[in-house]
Amino acid sequence: MRLPLRALPLLVVLAACGEPAQPPPPAPSDPLLAAIARPVESGNAALVRMAVAGGEPAFEPAEVRVRRGDVVRFVLAAPRPESVAFDTAGLPAAAADFVRRSGLLHGPLLTRVGDVYDVSFRDAPPGRYLFLSVPHAGRGMRGAVVVEAPPR
Repeated sequence: MRLPLRALPLLVVLAACGEPAQPPPPAPSDPLLAAIARPVESGNAALVRMAVAGGEPAFEPAEVRVRRGDVVRFVLAAPRPESVAFDTAGLPAAAADFVRRSGLLHGPLLTRVGDVYDVSFRDAPPGRYLFLSVPHAGRGMRGAVVVEAPPR
């Protein structure tokens, strides 16, 4: 097949570009990405997705390790309303007091995919903090945040 001479510049450009361009990643102005990626006031953010795994509601991951000052960002990733609550049973007095003072006995109801709930562990004593999904705890949707002691 013979191409007209005027097609040559187009072929050169296409050959130089290689594979077709992929769509760009979502812009930071995307509200969902902005909510998930927004900075935290101090420390780092650990993401916990509230999703569906194997047909059952689940936290992914079910356990996260953080340091004092970090934030756990719960992200609604499935189209099911969720609310996170922390349990004080079995916690030492200082940790149970932290949960109560911080209003973690019952979090807000998240209803839209991409909704986030940030929990700051800035003043948390080291320990294992159990949490659960208020609507799905009976189906095993539970998890834990482990606040690690600072290095000595």
